[in-house]
Amino acid sequence: DIVDGGIAVICTPVDGALFPLGITTVHCSATDAHTNTSTGSFNVTIVDTTAPILTVPSDITTEATGPSGAVVSYSASAVDLVDGSVTVNCTPISGSTFALGTTVVTCSAEDSHHNLAPGGFTIKVQDTTAPTVIAPANIVAEATGPSGATVTYSGASASDIVDGSITPTCTPASGSVFAIGTTTVTCSATDAAGHTGSASFTIKVQDTTAPTVIAPANIVAEATGPSGATVTYSGASASDIVDGSITPTCTPASGSVFAIGTTTVTCSATDAAGHTGSASFTIKVQDTTAPAASCGSADGLWHAADVSIACTASDGGSGLANAGDGSFALSTSVAAGTETANAATGSRNVCDASGNCTSAGPITGNKIDKKGPTGIAFVGGPTAGGSYYFGSVPSASTCTATDGGSGFASCAVTGYSNAIGAQTLTATAKDNVLNSSTATLNYTVNGWSILGFYQPTDMGNVWNTVKNGSTVPLKFEVFAGSTELTNATLGVVVTSLTYKAASCSTAPVDDIELTATGNTALRYDITAGQYIYNWKTPATANACYQVTVTTVDGSKISANFKLK
Repeated sequence: DIVDGGIAVICTPVDGALFPLGITTVHCSATDAHTNTSTGSFNVTIVDTTAPILTVPSDITTEATGPSGAVVSYSASAVDLVDGSVTVNCTPISGSTFALGTTVVTCSAEDSHHNLAPGGFTIKVQDTTAPTVIAPANIVAEATGPSGATVTYSGASASDIVDGSITPTCTPASGSVFAIGTTTVTCSATDAAGHTGSASFTIKVQDTTAPTVIAPANIVAEATGPSGATVTYSGASASDIVDGSITPTCTPASGSVFAIGTTTVTCSATDAAGHTGSASFTIKVQDTTAPAASCGSADGLWHAADVSIACTASDGGSGLANAGDGSFALSTSVAAGTETANAATGSRNVCDASGNCTSAGPITGNKIDKKGPTGIAFVGGPTAGGSYYFGSVPSASTCTATDGGSGFASCAVTGYSNAIGAQTLTATAKDNVLNSSTATLNYTVNGWSILGFYQPTDMGNVWNTVKNGSTVPLKFEVFAGSTELTNATLGVVVTSLTYKAASCSTAPVDDIELTATGNTALRYDITAGQYIYNWKTPATANACYQVTVTTVDGSKISANFKLK
């Protein structure tokens, strides 16, 4: 300004503002201090000459999936400074089928101002996959001869991703002779690209067939002794599919001693593969000759058991069945409880081990007594069913009997007893060959009875109370039935008269007032007709005792005392 000098200029849009594409007019003005204003303008033109940035894949190599090649997908993108993301056009498009070989893919991207960005890459479709070969399943075959077996097979196939079905070649070929053992057969196929695929299977030729064995016919031979017979045989043979003729082994061997009876001979042969075949036949050794036997005679004496008659027998074949040394015995077989003076053995067969028999006997004149004496009678002593009191049983009896065979010899009586209770006498009679018979006689021994204790002593569940140290008269009687026993000698009627400490109880009490006098010996009072024992009680106060009288037959009575 002429006056103000330099003045600030105001422009719109301001310097540094964002200008859109195209032409934008900038208006400017300046005002001095006296409000004088001047204006001016200029144009700012924004243009787009930059092509988009194109991004494409790197060159692609992929495997063919069929004769036409392979379907390949890819992605390409482009970004523009002005338009942002823009469309990319490629030829051939993504997802197309690309033929075997290398194909150039051309791409381009154009922004809205026709700035063009070109680009491209290659897609190579190749065939590097060998054909897939399918081999038959493994085969197991049986050998048909020493060389093995001729084996045919089928079912080998091959397919290629590009070339499709291909006929494979297998070695060794079907119909070849395969040796015994396991052979690997390899089947292979090559595609047009020169790639070869293969698969294999095995053919196992095995020898599991055992040799065929032919055994001789069954043999029947006669025994030459107890051990049997020596038998020879021949004609066993064997053949094998692989090994041919084989010599079999037979057990028992030819020339062995074969026992009487049927023996199975087994012939077996083993081939080189370890398989064994067998066949068998029988050798029957028989004895058809009966033994010879001779026997002694009866001795004419009485015997208490069957009589064995010594006999001698011999056999030239299998040997005797009942005595290996050639001697045996025949018995009379008289029934028990029988007496006979002419017991016959009857005819008995003497047999060898093969069942050949000859008759031996009969032997007569044996005298057998298997019956004990009869008619046993007791002589003296207790009577049958008798009842006696202890100490009055009659002395033991003797006995007698009769015997119709070997004769009566002796008779003895056992079992005599004077003890109380039921008793049995047993008479045992014997004859002259010691057969015995028995008879019994029953009687009863009764016990004694004790009456008492009499007054002043009370019986039952009562405590007789008396001053300690005083004398108590114990009075009682002993009867054998209606007979009173009066012998006062200790051990004849009365075994013992004892007292022992007892546990005091709450039973009723009965006072006995006595003085410390009297004799303590047991005696029988003829005048009173009773036993009297003056018991001098112990000098112990507040003690309880039980007094017991026991007679020879075991009868007892007791009384209880409490000392004060």
